[in-house]
This record gives sequence, structure tokens and C-alpha cells, in this order.
Amino acid sequence: MNDQQTATIYDIIGGAPAVDRLVETFYRNMDAMAPAQDIRAMHATDLGPTKAILKLYLSEWLGGPGTTRTRAAIRACACAMRVFPSARRSATPGCCA
Repeated sequence: MNDQQTATIYDIIGGAPAVDRLVETFYRNMDAMAPAQDIRAMHATDLGPTKAILKLYLSEWLGGPGTTRTRAAIRACACAMRVFPSARRSATPGCCA
């Protein structure tokens, strides 16, 4: 980043390593916390691909690097909200119309 660029939240929190820690902690807590078991049951046993998508999504959402792959992952993630209507409240408006 040079003097002419403004720091993003992604930069301020520590970039990719911080996003990785956030996602890993989120899913570790989901596995450990009894109130999260119903939501955890909606996920595959192997969380690797899900974690990767969330890391891409959060990185771009926080102002980090974005790619075509990231945008496709975001659309796929948001469109999954059609399967789980209770989660739709947080989906990007119009993404799954």
C-alpha cells in the first residue's frame, strides 16, 4: 500500500492471516457449541471447501483482494440461502431472485 491508498478494514485487521483465524475460530466454535449443532448439521462433514469459500467472501467483503472466483463463490454461497429460508434475511438483496 502506498501513501495514496486508504487502508481497508482487511488491511487494518491483518489481512489474510486474520481472516483465516476468524474463519477457523468460527467453525471450531460451531463444532463445540451446543446451540450451533443444528446449523453445523447443515454443513458437510469436511468443512474445507466451506471454509475456503467463507475466507474468500470475507476477504473481499472487508476490502481485500477480489477475483472472479471470489464473486462466483459469493453468488453460490448467497444462493444457498434459497435452500435455508431462515438464513435468507442476511443474503445480498436480489442475488437469488
